Amino acid sequence: MSKRVKIIVGVVILGVLALFVINNIFKWHKKVVKKEIRQEEQKWQNQANQLEQKVAELEDELSFSREANETVPSDKVSRALGKVPDQTQTRQEAQSNFQDVETQIAAFFSYLDQQEYVAAYKFKGGTYYEFRQAVNAISAKSPVVTGETDNLYRLMTNIAYFYRALGKDRIRLVNDVLNHEAEIIEPVMGTFYKWFTLQAISEPKLQGRPSFNALYEISGFFLNTLAGQSYLFRRAPKIRTLTRYYCVLILDQANDNKLNRFGIDIRPHIKGVYREIKSTIGLADRTAYLARLDGLAVKYKI
Repeated sequence: MSKRVKIIVGVVILGVLALFVINNIFKWHKKVVKKEIRQEEQKWQNQANQLEQKVAELEDELSFSREANETVPSDKVSRALGKVPDQTQTRQEAQSNFQDVETQIAAFFSYLDQQEYVAAYKFKGGTYYEFRQAVNAISAKSPVVTGETDNLYRLMTNIAYFYRALGKDRIRLVNDVLNHEAEIIEPVMGTFYKWFTLQAISEPKLQGRPSFNALYEISGFFLNTLAGQSYLFRRAPKIRTLTRYYCVLILDQANDNKLNRFGIDIRPHIKGVYREIKSTIGLADRTAYLARLDGLAVKYKI
């Protein structure tokens, strides 16, 4: 056998041995990696179990906190609305009491006019007049509901929507009312929703109810745009959750009446608001809200 052939044979043998060694090293490394992965998985599983335990404990604490906080001061509600409104009424029951709702709305504006923080604004016509002017301004200048992110100008215009439509003083007044009347904001929002959406069985005594088209556009703004969601995230959790809840109810009415011209999908909003209501502290009528959303979930086959 020539020297050249011996060299070739030696190289082949070394190659085979190298492959054998590399293969065994690879198998060994694979076993080590699998072992480390199993150990890491077990470590993360243990941490996940600990976190789940902590979440369960926090949920118990939140449940206790909710039970302790889910009350509305009836004396203050009576002063603000004339009486404590029943938010659990059926739509038919509330419909027959539309005049009572109007009385409560008038009482609320009268109550606001008596508050020192409101009087400091020195509005000549009072809060009811300012409310009507605000409704007119919003109705005349709609927000962008779809295509908001098509260009930067649209997005910036939407972000400044309320400031441009209402002006600095009305924005400050709204924020003051939300802050000073936080204890009763839940029944107040429920009463305004009824006033906005119920059909009057006789000639309304109060003017200033926004059109359904305006309600739909504002609801779409809050639910369907970055600007609207950004605005709500700057509000207190209770106000944010209730606003989204009533926007979902408005959107449901738009679907019923074939007025959802922007084609907003209500289903993710039903699920999202349901989760928010379950986790938001201080909602006195939580059970009624969840029952209403359960009905919508069935209706839309979620």
